[in-house]
Amino acid sequence: MINSRCNERLWPGAQPAAVAAPRAGLRLSLCCTTCLISIEHRTSLPQYTSQADEEIWEYDHTGVMKAPGTKRLAVIASTLVYIILGVPVWWYTTSLHRPPLPHSELAAAAAASQQRSAVLPVALDVVLALPSGQQLSSPVSAKEVLQSIQHAVKQQHLEVQVQLSVTVNAAGKCSRCAAATVKAGSSADIGRQCQQQQPCSDLLHMPVPISSTNEKSQQQIDEWLSQQDSHCQLLQLGDHCQNHQQQEQVSGTNQSFKCSAVGSIPGRYVLYLLPATSKPAEQPNSQEGSTVENHAIVGKHRHAWMAYDAEKTLKEPQVLLDAAAAAAVQVFDCCFALHTSKAAVNAAADLPISAGGHTHLSFSLLNAEPSAGEQYAWHFEAFERRYLAFVAARLAPVTQVSVESQVLLYTPARTHGSWSDKHSAYVVKQAELPFFIDSDWSLESGRAVLQQDCGFGGCTKRTQGAQTSSETAGADSSKHTVQQSSIQAALDDQSRSAAALPPHVLHFLVYIPPKRNRPLLLLGPKAKQRDSNSFWIPSWGGLSVLNPEEALDAAVQQQTASQSSNRVSWEPVKLHTRQYQQIAAVANAQLQALFGVSPTASSAVAAAAKVQQLPAGLAGFSDWQVDALLRQRAGYDVTEAARVLGSLSKLVLELPNLEMPDVIGQQVQQALSYINTAWQHIAAGDYHAAAAAAGAARAAAEAAFSHPAVLAQLNFPESHKLGVYMPLFLPVSVPILQGLIRQVAHYVSRHREFRATQLSRQ
Repeated sequence: MINSRCNERLWPGAQPAAVAAPRAGLRLSLCCTTCLISIEHRTSLPQYTSQADEEIWEYDHTGVMKAPGTKRLAVIASTLVYIILGVPVWWYTTSLHRPPLPHSELAAAAAASQQRSAVLPVALDVVLALPSGQQLSSPVSAKEVLQSIQHAVKQQHLEVQVQLSVTVNAAGKCSRCAAATVKAGSSADIGRQCQQQQPCSDLLHMPVPISSTNEKSQQQIDEWLSQQDSHCQLLQLGDHCQNHQQQEQVSGTNQSFKCSAVGSIPGRYVLYLLPATSKPAEQPNSQEGSTVENHAIVGKHRHAWMAYDAEKTLKEPQVLLDAAAAAAVQVFDCCFALHTSKAAVNAAADLPISAGGHTHLSFSLLNAEPSAGEQYAWHFEAFERRYLAFVAARLAPVTQVSVESQVLLYTPARTHGSWSDKHSAYVVKQAELPFFIDSDWSLESGRAVLQQDCGFGGCTKRTQGAQTSSETAGADSSKHTVQQSSIQAALDDQSRSAAALPPHVLHFLVYIPPKRNRPLLLLGPKAKQRDSNSFWIPSWGGLSVLNPEEALDAAVQQQTASQSSNRVSWEPVKLHTRQYQQIAAVANAQLQALFGVSPTASSAVAAAAKVQQLPAGLAGFSDWQVDALLRQRAGYDVTEAARVLGSLSKLVLELPNLEMPDVIGQQVQQALSYINTAWQHIAAGDYHAAAAAAGAARAAAEAAFSHPAVLAQLNFPESHKLGVYMPLFLPVSVPILQGLIRQVAHYVSRHREFRATQLSRQ
C-alpha cells in the first residue's frame, strides 16, 4: 500500500511500465528513505536485469540501456563553448593596435648616419687680378696658384670636401684651373682641368680704392663685388653654369658668358686678390688713403677680398703665390669653413632651435621702479617691422621665427651695483651678473597659441625666403619648379609635424634701472666696461641695460623733456628711435652669439689671420653665416632623425604591448623618406633643399617618438597588467575550472561503470 501511495504521489495516474521502472525505483527510494521502508517494485523486465541496474541506468522505449552522461556532456560543452568563444572576444577587445614599422630600414638608416659624412661641401673660387700695363718677372699661371692653394688647404686637415678653382684675370683675359675635390690626404689631377684665356670683365675699375679703410668705402666695395659675383664669365662656365645656372651667350664684342647670381649660391664663395695700385674709376673723396693693409676683408655676402702689394709682386712672383695661399686659408679658417667639422655638426644640439625648427623671440621691457615720468613703453609693432622682420627673413631657411613682446613694471634686479669713481657710474661686476636676473620676473607670456601662429618669420615668410634663394640657384625653369615644390612640401610637412612640438624660446630683456641707480654699467673681465652694456646666456637669451639719458644727445633730451611737460604724469614715455637702434644692435649681436656665428666666436682666429668681418646691417646675419647654420642644421637634423627612428624601433621591439596610433606609422614613413632625400641633397651640395628635407625628417621623427600615446605607456610594466586582470579573472576562472573538472571526472567514471555493466551482461 505504501508503495502504491508513493507511486501516486510521484506519478499520479501513471501506470507501471518497463520504461519507467528504473526512474520510478530511484525516486521511490529517495521519497521513502525517511520511512526506512524497503521498496521492491516488480516490473516485467528481461530476466538478466538486476535490481541495481533498474535503479541506475536508463532505458529507451525498446528496453535497451542508454549510455549515461548526456546532461553532463551538455554542461561540459557549454563551458567549453563559453571559453572558446569568450577568449577570442576578450583577446580582440583587449588587443593593442600597432601599425607595421620597417624595422630593418630604420636600423639601416641609424647605422648609415654614423658612417656617412653629413657635412655639406664647400667651394672656393679664387680670382687673382694682375695689375694692368705691367709685366711680372716670371708669368704666373692659374695652375701654379691652384697648386699653391691646394697644398695650403690640405695642411688644414679639413673634414669637408672643398672644391677649389683659380682664375687669373690679366687685363680682361681670364684663364682658369679647377680641382674637383680637395681634402686632407687626397690629390686631384688639375692639369686636365684648366681652360685657356677667354675675355672677361676687368676688376681693376672700382668705385673706391681697394685699400680704403673707411667702413663706408668698404661697404661700397662689398656691394660692387657682389655685382661681379652675378656674372659667370669663363670661371663659372665649367662648374656653376652646368650645375646651378642657366647658360646664355651674351652678344657683344667680348663674347663673354653670364649666368645669374653665381655668388648667391649657398656654399660657393669667391676670394678676390686685387692689386693695391689699382686706380678707382671715380674718386669723390680725394683724401682716401692708399696704404696697403695686408689683411683679408670678408663681406656680408659670399665673397672676400684682399689687396696685395703689386710692386713687390712684380719683382718676386712667389710672394703672390704665398699671399694667395695665405688669404685662402685665412678666410677658410675664420668664415667660409665655419661648421664644417663633425664636432661642429654635433654642436648643433645647442642651437636655440626646437626639434620642429621653431625659434620664438620674447622681448620684455623691464621698468625697475616706474614713477611719474619714469615709466617707459615702446611701440613694438614698428620696432618689429623696422628691425626684426629682416632678421626673421634672413633666418627663414634655418628656423621658423616668431616674436612677442611685453612691458613689465616693478622688476628690480637682485643686485643693484655699487658706485665706481673710475667709471662715474653704478657698476655691476662680472661675478654678480649670474644673480642679476630675478626669478620672480614674469617672463613667461602667451606661448599657448604659438603652435598655430606662424608669425612674420613663420610659414609664409620662411617659404618666401627658401624660394628666393632657390630661384637664384635654379638650373632651368622645369628643374626650378620641381625643386621649389620639393622644398615647399618639406616645409609644409615640417610645419605640420612641428605643431605637436614646443618652440625654443629666447628671452631678450631690456632693463631700465631706477633713476637713482643710473647710469648703470655692466663690467666684463678685468673690470672693463662691456661695449654693449649687456650679457647673454647660452640657449636662454640675453639682457641689455638701457640708460635712457645716455642713448640720447642733449637736443633730443631737451625735446623729450618738453614733451614730457605736456604729458599726463602717469602716461608712459615712448622710447626714441636711437634707443630702438641701440636695442636692435644689441639683439642682433646676441642672436649671432646664441647661434654660434658671432664674430667674437672666431676673434682669435681672425686676429691671428688678420681678417676683418663687415657687419651684416639690419639683416643681422651675413650670407656666409646663414650657410654655416644651414650646414650645421642639415647635418645634425639628418643624423638626429635617423637616431630617433632607431631608438623608436628598439623601443617598439622591446615593448610588444606598446599601443601606437596609425599617425605614428605615417610619421615614421615620412621621416624615413625625408632622410633619404636629405642625404641625396647633401651629396649634391644643395643647401636649402638639404636643410628643408633634414628639418622635415627630424620634426616627423621627434613627433612620432614624443607622441602622447607612446609616452603614456613607457612606464607600464608587466606587473601592472597582473594587478589589473587578476582581480577580474581569478574569481571567475576558479569555479568554472573546478566545475569543469568535476563534470569531466564524473562523466568518465560513469562511462567506466556503464561499460563494465555491459560486459557483465554479455
